[in-house]
Amino acid sequence: MGVYLERVGDVLGMLRRKKAMDSWPENESKFKRCLSTFELTLIGIGSTVGVGLYVIAAEVARYEAGPGILLSFTIAAVVSLLSAVCYAEMACVVPKTGSAYTFAYVTCGEFIAFFVGWNMLMEMIIGAAGVGRATSEYVDSCFHFQLSAYLSSLVSNSWWPRDLTALLGDYPDVLGFLCVVAVTGILLLGVKASSQFNVALTILNILILLLFFITGCFYLDSHNLTHPHGFLPFGAAGVLSGAASCFYAFVGFDCITTMCEETHTPTRSIPRAIVYTLIVCYACYMMCSAVLVLVMPYNQIPSTATLAEIFQLRDHLTAIKYLVDIGAIFALLASLVGGLLPIPRIVYAIAQDGLLPSIFGEVWADNEIPATALIACGLFSAFFALAIDLGGLVEMMSIGTLIAYTVVAISVILLRYNPEYESLFKPSPEPENGKKPNYTVALGRSQNDVMESSADKTSISSANRIPPFEKTTMSRNSSIFSFDESVDDELEREAPTVHSYRFVVFAVSVCVVLLIPVAYLLMNQFDDIIGGNIFYIVTIILLKATVSALVLMVALQPQHKINYSLIGCATNQSQDNITPKQEEPHFRVPNVPFLPMMAVFCNLCLIARLHWLTWIRFVIWCLVGLVVYFGYSVKNSKLNPNKRSEYHLVNNG
Repeated sequence: MGVYLERVGDVLGMLRRKKAMDSWPENESKFKRCLSTFELTLIGIGSTVGVGLYVIAAEVARYEAGPGILLSFTIAAVVSLLSAVCYAEMACVVPKTGSAYTFAYVTCGEFIAFFVGWNMLMEMIIGAAGVGRATSEYVDSCFHFQLSAYLSSLVSNSWWPRDLTALLGDYPDVLGFLCVVAVTGILLLGVKASSQFNVALTILNILILLLFFITGCFYLDSHNLTHPHGFLPFGAAGVLSGAASCFYAFVGFDCITTMCEETHTPTRSIPRAIVYTLIVCYACYMMCSAVLVLVMPYNQIPSTATLAEIFQLRDHLTAIKYLVDIGAIFALLASLVGGLLPIPRIVYAIAQDGLLPSIFGEVWADNEIPATALIACGLFSAFFALAIDLGGLVEMMSIGTLIAYTVVAISVILLRYNPEYESLFKPSPEPENGKKPNYTVALGRSQNDVMESSADKTSISSANRIPPFEKTTMSRNSSIFSFDESVDDELEREAPTVHSYRFVVFAVSVCVVLLIPVAYLLMNQFDDIIGGNIFYIVTIILLKATVSALVLMVALQPQHKINYSLIGCATNQSQDNITPKQEEPHFRVPNVPFLPMMAVFCNLCLIARLHWLTWIRFVIWCLVGLVVYFGYSVKNSKLNPNKRSEYHLVNNG
């Protein structure tokens, strides 16, 4: 029995092993830092404003939410914002390639990190395939859908499995396959060339959307908001279901965080690019969705090539239709570039840790990108575009994204309460004297200017202590926020301990488990709850009360006190020479643990609304991942005791 328990403990320890923060050699990266905030923002916009607007918006408006799509996009935007701030903090703390996979490896352990990384690959590969298929639909619409009709007739009585159309598409989308392959070839030119190509396409995309909006303003009819079945023809449940689908339209910032090692100043540029991307995308979605439901009744909106067909059906504006068609094709190609760009970087990060074959972790010297991973994932995505219908692709991407967002939000909480990461929240560098510091965050001033102006009266304590936050001063007319350390030691809050951290892990785990049935009931039994079903109401109240109590207890635990900033700080250093550790202060999520737990709950609600076929596809993908992990990754991991000399292990607490 003792031997059995010891083996179980070894297995659990293996699954929980974490990557140390100092396991990355400082100032060493195989990637070239060449991306600015502007380029990152356009990468995010390009990968986001594509299928979510040109195709999915119409499907949601017609079949799920009606005019209530405006509320669906708003709910999806709020949920995305909650997760976005969590991504922003983690990208500042761990500015390395890998995004949610790397964040989870540092805070949650290897198995969860692999699970997240594996599903991120599904999310991005499926997303790129969906864009490829949407591009094909738009090209097909320019030729009156003759291509799809020909392919359908060609395979109607042949080898294509017609009985599996619930899982596969009605016909093999050859054009979608070729689109993905072509963009993969463009990305092989290197990240800078790919970024410039994306910038041109994204600007064209925005111009086409402005043309669509301005033209649509001449045909608005407010009567369509309530005709023929009211503003919410599918009820509140339809709005929530539509939000789950619309959430797909806001996944661009996930792409941004994979480019940390190719960004001049990641801890400054990543948070800004995330915020700018969400603002621009939300504005585009709201404007175009408003035109969709105001120009014609929701039940007359065409289900394919909507932004183009709407003008053809409304007033026979053929010239505008074809112009929007052509612009949409270029816009979707920009989305395809942004969708494929991060995939090889996720594979690279996983392969660098030994969880995938090392061939995928090689960066080619010619183009300074993991080209082998790009070619493999590009072809994989192309075959998805060839075989699976667009609706299934979108929901598969949604579940992968939501799981990644949930884990990142949990990672923020664990990071803030883990005593092992105290050094991340202390100012640096440490001076030789022992005076307490005066923290200053400058907005609009360079970091060096701020440091020089306060050099005579500020210094960093050499004691390993969390800086207190009891006394805060702010000048109303100044762009400087100063946090003066002038309180006695006894006023300092206690730093996190191993015992408090273990309680936080337990409490957060219980909260997630309890929130799952709450999310399911709210998303699938909403009408019964509104109708007064006592059992559902009491169950939700009890579970939510328990979760609220646990979250409050977590909030009372000692956590790292930090220096907040508004999305980074300007710097006058050369962008080619700056390193992430020089960029201070970093963006931090406010109101931890409340805001991250709200993000977790919203993500679980959106997951609970997805179709059962999505879960079947998801389970199949996860089973393949388990085979890969236990068959290859466990023994080849660089955190394997046999390879421990290459990596530092952190104490799991």
